[in-house]
Amino acid sequence: MSAVESLIDEQLAADEFADSGRDVPAEIRSWVAGKVAEGVVWRGDAMQKPYLWNRISGRPIAREMLESLAVNDLGLRYLSADSRKEAMGVLFNEVSYGIPVIFGTTFVPGGERIIREGGLDVLNTFEPMVNSALCEIPKPFIKLLQHVFPDRYDRKWMLGWLAHMVQKPEERPSIHPIVRKEMGTGLGLLMKTMRDVLNGMYKRVTDLRQITDKNSNALYQNILCFADESKSYGMETTIRLRAVEGDDDFAYRALYEMPRMERTYTRFLYSGNDKGVLFPLGDADRRHYVCRYNDHLISREESRAFGAEYDLQRPGLISDIRDWLLGLEVTWNGHDVTATETEAKAEYMAMGMNGLSGAVTEYPYDVLTERLWNIWAALRGCRDYQELMKDAGAHFESKLFSAGFGKKKRPKNREGKKIAVYIRGKLSGQAVHDAVAAAETDILPKKPVEGEDLLVNLENPPVDEVVELVVDDAGKVDLSASEYSI
Repeated sequence: MSAVESLIDEQLAADEFADSGRDVPAEIRSWVAGKVAEGVVWRGDAMQKPYLWNRISGRPIAREMLESLAVNDLGLRYLSADSRKEAMGVLFNEVSYGIPVIFGTTFVPGGERIIREGGLDVLNTFEPMVNSALCEIPKPFIKLLQHVFPDRYDRKWMLGWLAHMVQKPEERPSIHPIVRKEMGTGLGLLMKTMRDVLNGMYKRVTDLRQITDKNSNALYQNILCFADESKSYGMETTIRLRAVEGDDDFAYRALYEMPRMERTYTRFLYSGNDKGVLFPLGDADRRHYVCRYNDHLISREESRAFGAEYDLQRPGLISDIRDWLLGLEVTWNGHDVTATETEAKAEYMAMGMNGLSGAVTEYPYDVLTERLWNIWAALRGCRDYQELMKDAGAHFESKLFSAGFGKKKRPKNREGKKIAVYIRGKLSGQAVHDAVAAAETDILPKKPVEGEDLLVNLENPPVDEVVELVVDDAGKVDLSASEYSI
């Protein structure tokens, strides 16, 4: 007999026991009822035996611990041995049959706390956002929005987006915002505020792969996912991200449970601290609203001072914000593609094809050294490696990470020689050195020769076909005097 079948039999026995008019002391019944109110339930999963679980904290509870608490709370230790044994038997039955049984969880905004699915009770983990009717205008929150979104059009769109997720959490919009900003403007503070407004139905990730991974929990039991410093780490992740954004159903697998299809209500906010492209958008993108790059409203010092004054723990602040958002008349449309066709989005999409972002995106090799980049940069009209690394505002490494490269490594070849290189993929050791050599051979311009294509070799160029390419040890190239200059 499976664990679930066993639990069903226990529940049937519990119903029979309840109908038998069992005599339970009021103190014990009241104590168990109190624990149920605190969130204690029996939970049945397909992969293990039934266990006590707190639906509020999400933590399992040892039965022995619960009964030990009862002994202390009810003073059973002071009874005689026979009386204590009898009371413990009654307590054992009340814990077994007086605590409700649920078979896993689901997430249905606006649904009942207990939902009947396939003849079994399932716990709905959605936490309703209730209007307290004691709302005061949350001036600190309004000022925070002004700091995070200085542009009035962006602020209006984002306010509609925030209010919509509070008022209609069951309606997942098809458009998700991309916010690029200076560090310290207050976006993180805004996200912490929304975490509390949404009763914790919120997830923060620092890598888009935490969203696209098959075991990700970002899509389940959350209304908002904040992708902080989100980088795509290559086109594969970007393609999978588009699929996640476009599909409301996904395969979810919880610990000790069989995979099942669930519906997601998660909205995504993508953030980055540079002016470049977080991840490329398609030519006909319809799923993203791109905010203008946000600088500090007044100054970095003023933003820091405001952040220090903004107190998330101030009594009544979160309820005031929630009530205010619930009370707004929202005409915002989460599927209105025309509202996303802004100048900021056009600039963002252009950066994916031009300039430094375009040069990084179109870089054709899976290894990148200083020398390789400098040759490529000369061909593309970009700055060289050292200049980019010294310019913090260029966010050169961030762009490399977005294109799928890992952090700089120094792998050895067979002779023990090291090379400083960024690697895309799973190359290591000698294979990295071989890939660098092949890329250096391939990247240089070729001059046609009658009957064949002759590759220009920088170190030993053909005597009759010397091309004036000036390349120093760092790979800097001067193509100004060459017929191959671009």
